[in-house]
Amino acid sequence: MVFSIVPAVTIQSAQTVYAATTKIKLNKTKVDIFTGKKITLKVKGTKAKAKWSSSDKSIATVSNKGVIKAKNPGTAVITAKINGKKLKCTVTVKEETKLSLDVSKKTILTGDNFTINATVTPDEMASLVTWESSDPLIATVENGVVTGIKEGTATITAKVDDKSASCLVTVNQKKDFDYLSKYLQTRGELSTTSRNMLMTGAGVFNYQAASSIKYDAASDALIFSMNYTDLGNSLRNHTADITMTLKRNSDTVDVNVNDKFHFILTNDDWSSTSTITMPLASYESNSLNFTITSKNGGITDDQVQTDANNVFYFAKSGWSGLLEDNLKMTMKDLGL
Repeated sequence: MVFSIVPAVTIQSAQTVYAATTKIKLNKTKVDIFTGKKITLKVKGTKAKAKWSSSDKSIATVSNKGVIKAKNPGTAVITAKINGKKLKCTVTVKEETKLSLDVSKKTILTGDNFTINATVTPDEMASLVTWESSDPLIATVENGVVTGIKEGTATITAKVDDKSASCLVTVNQKKDFDYLSKYLQTRGELSTTSRNMLMTGAGVFNYQAASSIKYDAASDALIFSMNYTDLGNSLRNHTADITMTLKRNSDTVDVNVNDKFHFILTNDDWSSTSTITMPLASYESNSLNFTITSKNGGITDDQVQTDANNVFYFAKSGWSGLLEDNLKMTMKDLGL
């Protein structure tokens, strides 16, 4: 008997390995977008080419590469068809809120106000605009109306949705009747001592003058005064006192001129008293029509008128100097 040795053989059962199936989907299933904007959808899980379509092209369109363009407010469904499967994304198109102001910088005086107009889209957002001031102690704002409170700067900001727009407001101190009267009550009257001056604006005049401005609480009025002495001719001595009264909220001013001429050579004396109540707008005029309330000597009415206007001209120069030097004001700040 013959025995043969056969090698052992190991038999393994065949195994089939299946790769896990990758899920095909869109990178977004919901999109919120503003009109005019674009966004791209992408298909994940395959390299196959998708066929894109929109349920409403008037609201949103889609390109063959999945680029969505928002057209008008509303909702549309974007579909990507691939390998017989439909993938959908709901697109909501909104109109983007826009906000702008008609002024970005403004300078005003204390007590004054102005309106900032806001332009808002869409229209239904206009009623939702809110306003605020960076410093209400300097400038306040209510519904776009800005009021200057005290000297300084403040930023006025309008807000709606996630948008904002601003206006830089500079507030300067209003230098008016109230400002000057308070200054005079606190500091006392403004005045200059008698000094020699040479005026050439209305001819050549050499004169000596002392000017003052004070506040009269009893009448709530500003009293402007000047004492004038003519130094132009050694043969005559011309002196004058002039007062001007300006009351609060008045549209007129009272001016009184008292003149006296003494001619040494002939020993003649001329004197006159002239008054006028004039509109503030006439203040700059140098040809005012004064009323002659008294006169004596050989002076004529024309001479009284001419001299009263000359004295008033000199006085205005002195008062203007007082205001400019002490308060950086002008007579125009008082309405004159």
